[in-house]
Amino acid sequence: MDAIYDKNFNGNEWYCIITFIIGFLFMFRLKKRFSLKEALVYFFYCVFIGMLADHSIGVPPLDYYDVNDFSSYEFFDFLTYFMFGAYGYLYVYIYDHFNIKSKYAPLYILSWSIVSTFMELCGDYLGVFHYKNGYKIYYSFPIYLLTLGLLSYLYSLIHTGKKVK
Repeated sequence: MDAIYDKNFNGNEWYCIITFIIGFLFMFRLKKRFSLKEALVYFFYCVFIGMLADHSIGVPPLDYYDVNDFSSYEFFDFLTYFMFGAYGYLYVYIYDHFNIKSKYAPLYILSWSIVSTFMELCGDYLGVFHYKNGYKIYYSFPIYLLTLGLLSYLYSLIHTGKKVK
């Protein structure tokens, strides 16, 4: 049976809308640094990671959390995936813009993981996330470390490939 956490348009929807708009404003207002194909790879990597998490640890048998107002899929769940894509693009954009050297990459990944965990905490406070079955927000931190580390690695693979050609 699906859980219903809230039927009103309130904090969780506003959080999704505002963070979505801010992410996309950054994405489209920043100077173009990547080809369309490369930008889409970074964007959809993060969309995919969000979907993978929601459809692996967010459903039975683990079922560690629900997103937004219902335990079933809804429009704002879809919106959050694209929000992840916009911020993932911003992560790579800043990484490239400041030409983060490999020796500083762990610090960059750590910083973004802390910010991501804080943003998730804000989302939790506003009702975007509903943790279940013993899940705690600090479990998300190593997931952010891993996914952002892999995104950094993807960036380096793409840019190493560009230099070879």
